[in-house]
Amino acid sequence: MRRRRTRYLDNGLGYNHGQEATVIEIEHDDDFDRLMDYIVDSDFYGKAYLPRQAGHVDDRITAHFWWVAEMVATLAPRVVLDVGCGRGDVLRILQEERGLDVAGIDFGSALLALLWPSLHGSFHAGEILEVLRAWNGPAYDVACGFDIWEHLRPRTLDETIAQLVAHSTDDALFLFVIPAFGDDTVFGEQFPLELEENRRAFDERVPFRVLLADGSDEQVPAAGHLTWAHTDWWVRRFTEQGLVREPAVEREIHRVVDPHIPHSIKSFYVFRRPTTAAKARVQSLATTRLPALTALAAIARRRRYERRVGARFTETAGQELDTWIKAHAGALTPVARGAAAAATRFAHRGVSASATADPRRS
Repeated sequence: MRRRRTRYLDNGLGYNHGQEATVIEIEHDDDFDRLMDYIVDSDFYGKAYLPRQAGHVDDRITAHFWWVAEMVATLAPRVVLDVGCGRGDVLRILQEERGLDVAGIDFGSALLALLWPSLHGSFHAGEILEVLRAWNGPAYDVACGFDIWEHLRPRTLDETIAQLVAHSTDDALFLFVIPAFGDDTVFGEQFPLELEENRRAFDERVPFRVLLADGSDEQVPAAGHLTWAHTDWWVRRFTEQGLVREPAVEREIHRVVDPHIPHSIKSFYVFRRPTTAAKARVQSLATTRLPALTALAAIARRRRYERRVGARFTETAGQELDTWIKAHAGALTPVARGAAAAATRFAHRGVSASATADPRRS
């Protein structure tokens, strides 16, 4: 592999403004393993990683993880496994607010120190494939992975997916957030092609061989992502392991959460096992006929959750209501708009100064 300078595309999409960039060019498949070995040996995923990538600088929960937990809850889970759980914001919410059984897997030298205390008994530390091969936790009916698949060794991706499916229940559902490039049939184009050098791979639906370098260490691909690929390639990875995508479920979730999550989280997929039980489960899921009211109820629940357990978020409930009004006010009657505005004023007054938003919004 080699590092060199290049430029972004200059088409105005995403970050594409023709600016200079340092890239890592993959020359042999073994280069991915060399990159992973360096990432581990250099402690790239150490104490500075989560603050830099997820804004975890204190005991506030990253605001959009409330909505990610809502996405999971839409699937009516009983036991949730989060692969690549980080310090466990989503699992903590599901455990404390929903009363669910949860488990998490992740690797990184700083995780045990950063993990929420309530999750220590259900956390499995280690390389994800190795943990799944020797899985001794509960059978889970919802498995999640929020920005984890792109971090794993490319040669182990298929086996890791297969192991994740193997230890799930017969009616299991799967929710994955992945920074997938190109125009998806459900979530559109959240990640446009950035480098001309990757156009052929983009068009042929194979992983990219030219990776942007991370600003903190140019020997590492940006954010530690080893696999950069078109959305069609990612979907194929999971369907080749027998999973079935559920676009209708995805669209229902988008209708509720999209105003409250960053563009990177909108690049998500819902899959199910190819079983009669999983198909029936999907058909039984409640559909969201009124996304505005569903989102408003979620904000109200968040405020109750904050008061009950003393949780703090990087954005206040009042700020979430401001976002909600901007997204939905046009569809509301004048009476409903007035009621929402009154609720917003009340929420702003009810939030202490200690819970103000982190200026480094993710």
